[in-house]
Amino acid sequence: MGLISAAFNFFLIYLFIDFFKMNSTFLKNLANFVALILSILFAFFFHRAFTWGDCTFESGYRLLKQIFLFYSSNALAIFIRTISFALFDYLFKLNYLLNVAIGIGIASLLNFVVYDRAIFKR
Repeated sequence: MGLISAAFNFFLIYLFIDFFKMNSTFLKNLANFVALILSILFAFFFHRAFTWGDCTFESGYRLLKQIFLFYSSNALAIFIRTISFALFDYLFKLNYLLNVAIGIGIASLLNFVVYDRAIFKR
């Protein structure tokens, strides 16, 4: 499931940087952040439907609360991926797709533990 969310993230950043030509340092970092935020929302609904589909599907206020908790649980990963992307781009001029892959790898390990124990607990 994480691979599909990662693929969505890769698609978005590719779209922003190569298609919309957001290729200055500032715009690449902005593209990374926006792609990250949108792919986390995609991941929420994807995980909700498939990974933790046995849990009660919330709606209304409870759904917003669950989304807020999901983003909150991702706060460290968002921070790490945003900072590491900027640093790897600035210091090493790392290709943006490889840069995203490294960030996804680090954050994926952290996120699964938080999702399983705090967001979609059974």
